[in-house]
Amino acid sequence: MKAQQASGFTLTEVLVTLTVISIGMLALGSFYVSSISQEGIAQERLAAVHMAEQLIEDWQQTNNPPTPECTLAPKGKAPGQLVVGKTLASCTPNIGVPVLFDIFINEVDAKGPIPPEHANNPNASGPGASILGPFLEDPTNPSSASVKLRSVKVSWMHKNELRSVLLTHITRAL
Repeated sequence: MKAQQASGFTLTEVLVTLTVISIGMLALGSFYVSSISQEGIAQERLAAVHMAEQLIEDWQQTNNPPTPECTLAPKGKAPGQLVVGKTLASCTPNIGVPVLFDIFINEVDAKGPIPPEHANNPNASGPGASILGPFLEDPTNPSSASVKLRSVKVSWMHKNELRSVLLTHITRAL
């Protein structure tokens, strides 16, 4: 009598296959969780940058510390006016991101030399050249620039880690 040949998979082959598939699924699951976490950080950073840009723009237009578009904790409290050199804490933006931001604005006077290639160059053109002399020149010292540096720092906590965005604008001293 002839022995019959068995067809199909052995239990060992099935267990090895399930182990390999499980490891692959765990790797995909951890990648998925990581991508969701990174998406949350990206949304928070986008909201912080949007808020900082809006504050810098408003500040430049009005020349007064701006009012942020947010609600202060506890809920229902109206946003306050920002004060140069002080932090406005626990500000929730009105754009649907459930994060408490701290906003700090600052303004300092600065002076520094104007690079010779930019000072009063009537032929300056193109992306790397500009006429800075008439804009930044200090009448009492033509070789220095007198500017105001305005900065907006928006900070928040994400999983017990402090994150922040800092935007700076340079303008002629008024």
